[in-house]
Amino acid sequence: MQIFDDTIKISGTAQAISQYGITDLYLYERMKVQDRLALELENAIVNGIKFEVGDRRMMGGIRQFITTNVIDAAAADISFKMIDDVMLKIFKSGAMKDATKHVLMVSPIQRQKLGLADDNKVRVTQDSATFGRTVDAVVTNYGVLPLITNINFKADEVMVLDANRMGVKPLKGRAFTHTYLGLTGDNLKGQIIGEYTLEFKQEEAHARIKNLKIV
Repeated sequence: MQIFDDTIKISGTAQAISQYGITDLYLYERMKVQDRLALELENAIVNGIKFEVGDRRMMGGIRQFITTNVIDAAAADISFKMIDDVMLKIFKSGAMKDATKHVLMVSPIQRQKLGLADDNKVRVTQDSATFGRTVDAVVTNYGVLPLITNINFKADEVMVLDANRMGVKPLKGRAFTHTYLGLTGDNLKGQIIGEYTLEFKQEEAHARIKNLKIV
């Protein structure tokens, strides 16, 4: 489990000053803190390194857990064949015997490269009002993979993930909550805290392609 927490602190002066477009400064700052903690949790889901030192703990992330189906692209451009090959590895592991919901999660750079890869394999819908193209899903011999962009990914990686075998879980009674800490001197304080971990089942049901070309 990993604790995510931050405090809100608003001085009496700040509360007394009118700010354009903000009717409740404390609530405004609280929403900013909530967004920041959500982003920290999203980053830990991908990049977390599981460890525990005293009362300090960090949950493991997706990258750390995937060890079996890892493909080194050796600086090659991403291709639809690479994705088909990792799906074959997942299939051979027996991970498709039960209900699956595989998605292809990519860095922004690799999503852009997929739009340029293997021109003869990209299906383009004609529309006189627009120009260009985008790839929203990848069709493999083992199913269609919806494409999801994740800014927490390294620029040179993509992952095939089974959404049915992973999830983010709070410790019982420890989902994100806000607590007022009251006045301390001339400051109104509050805290937002939550304790979460990544549930990651059947590691062989997922795959990672690393060291892709990024330029």
